[in-house]
Amino acid sequence: MDIGFGRILEMFEARFGRFPTTILLVLIALAIATFCLQVIWEGIGEPVMQGVLWARLKENYLGVAVSLAIILTLINIGVFYVMWRIGRDILKDARRLKQEAENALSQTETMLQRIRDYTNVGR
Repeated sequence: MDIGFGRILEMFEARFGRFPTTILLVLIALAIATFCLQVIWEGIGEPVMQGVLWARLKENYLGVAVSLAIILTLINIGVFYVMWRIGRDILKDARRLKQEAENALSQTETMLQRIRDYTNVGR
């Protein structure tokens, strides 16, 4: 289903440029990710935490601390995994762009050499 978002982004990019459009897309992606995490937390995390804390609170505070530490550790592992994947993709794109730039530079040097050779033929 096309809601016309692509056309809006094209007009935004034409008006403001590529970098602000990229920032806009990052902000939109962060907003969507934040909303999804909030829904997941409210649906799964909060009830689990309340159940764990309520059950453990009756026993001792050490159990509450351990349960909280385990849950926070799992959340951190997930966040760092996502950050690692994003970083890996960015590095892959950077390497590809570097290779393309080197190829373009090489082609430019070849063309300049051909032009020099062509202009020096009659001399």
